[in-house]
Amino acid sequence: MKIVPGKKHLITTKNTTYAEDKIWNKRYALAGALELGAFVDHYMRPSLFQKVSHPTFIGYYYKNKNEQDTVVSVPAIKKMSQNLSTRTKSLYISNFPEANSHVICNSLVSKSINSVIDNTTTFLKGLDSHKNREVSG
Repeated sequence: MKIVPGKKHLITTKNTTYAEDKIWNKRYALAGALELGAFVDHYMRPSLFQKVSHPTFIGYYYKNKNEQDTVVSVPAIKKMSQNLSTRTKSLYISNFPEANSHVICNSLVSKSINSVIDNTTTFLKGLDSHKNREVSG
């Protein structure tokens, strides 16, 4: 038998602004977080990452040991990227140390929006995705 906390067991995000509260849920069920953790533990393995061979953009927030993403592990991001089968020229990894948030491209919480847009544009242009391509169909 599996015991999962019900809707009464809530996680509440603290220190959010009024603007953030208008677009994001401030409270969510603990059961969802536990299930997500179980999913990550079970499926996020090198064997899965090795199946990824498409162009990949990875952006993350890391400034120093004390100022970094607290939602996703930066060392785990780096380890995952090393296990991808994506060719080196199609893999773009970028740190946004001024983001100050897990959400790196949102004006409510990030100070790196222009940098994220510039890096994403560079990534896409590097793939020649800005050129017209023949579409079969």
